[in-house]
Amino acid sequence: MKGRRSVRREVGDDLNRTEPAPADLSSRWNEPFRRARHALIEWLSHLLVVAGLLLGFHGIEILLHVLGSDDRLLFGQIPLKYLFDAGDAALIIGFLI
Repeated sequence: MKGRRSVRREVGDDLNRTEPAPADLSSRWNEPFRRARHALIEWLSHLLVVAGLLLGFHGIEILLHVLGSDDRLLFGQIPLKYLFDAGDAALIIGFLI
């Protein structure tokens, strides 16, 4: 058999192919929508966490208001209202960043 070479295939030859796999047209069109849906779900989950934390801050503030007077001080110098307002602001700014 002159001029004919035997081709021996190795086990991993299929994995080393450089040609791209044919892409389905519908998957190419759906990819941006799928990624946008994933981003929206992640954004909503973060929003729910922030809303829960804000409700917790305000719940503790209301509880302290019901239990005592509004003029409670932290370490005898800083009004607790300032502490809760700073916590709200830091949470919202941190979420926006």
